[in-house]
Amino acid sequence: MSIKCTAKFVKVTPKMAIEWLATTVKNRRLKDQHVQQLSHDMRTKRWKQNGESIKFDWDDHLMDGQHRLHAVVRADEPFVFLVVRGLDPKSFDTLDNQATRKYADVLSAEGEKSTTLLSSALGILANYHLNRGTFRQGFTMGERASTLALFPDVREAVNPAHSLYRNCAFKLMPPGPVVFCYYAFRKADPKKAEEFFNQAWGGLNLVSGTPCAVLKKSLESKANRFKSIPSKMALVVKAWNAFVEGDSIQALRFLDKTEAFPNIVGYPPDKNAAQRVIIDNTPVDVH
Repeated sequence: MSIKCTAKFVKVTPKMAIEWLATTVKNRRLKDQHVQQLSHDMRTKRWKQNGESIKFDWDDHLMDGQHRLHAVVRADEPFVFLVVRGLDPKSFDTLDNQATRKYADVLSAEGEKSTTLLSSALGILANYHLNRGTFRQGFTMGERASTLALFPDVREAVNPAHSLYRNCAFKLMPPGPVVFCYYAFRKADPKKAEEFFNQAWGGLNLVSGTPCAVLKKSLESKANRFKSIPSKMALVVKAWNAFVEGDSIQALRFLDKTEAFPNIVGYPPDKNAAQRVIIDNTPVDVH
């Protein structure tokens, strides 16, 4: 049987998207977070037409594109898509077999270095400025790109922070969060940051009862070993705050279900400047 497919660009309205979604016979489980990310990029003008198509079989049943169509409905705006019709229904099983492209891949294509670490640090940086109390997962590529444009010097933290991580005797926090902490602490106070990391990560001049010694003990404890990454970062920030302010501490605790993520003492460094972060086209005060 010969297959005659057609392909053309179509402006898809929310009403059309609803009608097309109703033709679905077989499709993947809907991932609401992915729909949320797509609709967010659409509303903030970050979504780009990249040639990926909405696909229908030869019986006009939707085969591929449900997340994009749900996003159109949620964004409540029309968007242009390449629409392919006339595909063999049996080809459904071959869809989405390609490797998922991540922001680290985009950074690599743009010539950036250490892209996995940089992408991770950008997500945490955006989280800190926008979602201080709760760390949201899955920042979109557009949001991470905006964060890099706003904080381009985060690139300079990647290699030294990764070197600290590699040489550290205890690797109880992934390198991406280490990059974020290194960046933020050095922005707050470069000299104290160097001392803090030499003690906490390098074990140099580590004195029992000091914030760095308590931090090391806390991260190595069984109680904290399997805590979430944001919880571990909160312990690091609390230790940093005590270190900077010269406080002695006996223990470090963070109640991730009831406690807001702590502010980093000294970051951002210029408290008097009218600093505002604009991510997702929404101005957000930096505290």
